[in-house]
Amino acid sequence: VNYEKSKFWAGNSCYVLTVKDKDTFVQFFYRALSFKQYLLIENQQQGSIPAVNKNQLENFVLLFPPTLTEQRAIAEILSDMDEEIKTLEQKVEKMRNIKSGMMQQLLSGKIRLVGDEADNVRQFVENNFGEFALAAEQGKKFAGK
Repeated sequence: VNYEKSKFWAGNSCYVLTVKDKDTFVQFFYRALSFKQYLLIENQQQGSIPAVNKNQLENFVLLFPPTLTEQRAIAEILSDMDEEIKTLEQKVEKMRNIKSGMMQQLLSGKIRLVGDEADNVRQFVENNFGEFALAAEQGKKFAGK
């Protein structure tokens, strides 16, 4: 299930669904169909290219709130959550890159930790990692506390 605002080419195993009912908010329709796509996948026809047939789509039931206002509110909340998830995933990816760089420096011996230094670094990371990551995300240098 995908939502496209721009023109696109729909291949042979692709259906284009258009909302014609003036009492249905398109973004809600997309969200509802996406939520239930597992039912389409479970019932797809098997073959060299698994597919859903037109008859399955015509008989597929989705429930909608009665008002456009409620549909719009639900769709907006879900869109906001998707944006937040995307932002968090980007932050996690940056943290993984930072960790990878730290591992490379530490495990290659370019940075050596001896005795109390290891405890000091561990304490520093525990106390400052969030601020360090934020600085890295903003492209700033981190001075520490």
